[in-house]
Amino acid sequence: MPLPSAAVTQVAYVTTDLARSMRYWMETMRAGPFFVMRTPPGFHMSYRGRPGADTIVAGVAFCGTCNIEIVQPSNDAPSIFREVLDDRGEGLHHVQPHMGGLSAAEFQQRFDGYLAQGIELASYADVPGTGRTAFFDDRQRTGAFIELIEFAGDSFAVIERMYEAHLAWDGDTRTREYADLFG
Repeated sequence: MPLPSAAVTQVAYVTTDLARSMRYWMETMRAGPFFVMRTPPGFHMSYRGRPGADTIVAGVAFCGTCNIEIVQPSNDAPSIFREVLDDRGEGLHHVQPHMGGLSAAEFQQRFDGYLAQGIELASYADVPGTGRTAFFDDRQRTGAFIELIEFAGDSFAVIERMYEAHLAWDGDTRTREYADLFG
């Protein structure tokens, strides 16, 4: 079953224990299998207008047609993930509405639209092999950040493969490493 671009919304959570959180989502919510990704060496993202030094490990899976991401910071550097953990502990971190491949112009239109609504840019990067990604701080209105990813070229195909793996999932396979997710 194909996954139409922009038909998926991602809901992301921040945790201090990725293995525990993935196990919960697999056993209770039937999300899976999870694909584990880590911040690649040399990856740089801004944080609140300055260079960021944070790193993460994340598990990504599907629960039906909803994409689930669980993020665990892997160092103590200030970050948008640490902000949520420090402010209220584990839980909802960000949403990515209408996730799908965006042209450069479509990305810029959404990016500018969030700024025009007064939603503060909290983090930004140009991810090799994927395109631009940005996080906007919408916690005052929705309790979450908003993520925007360009998914340049055919990079959205990674998400489609995850969805296909979910459809074929035996409910038992725990995780799969996906080191190439960032490019």
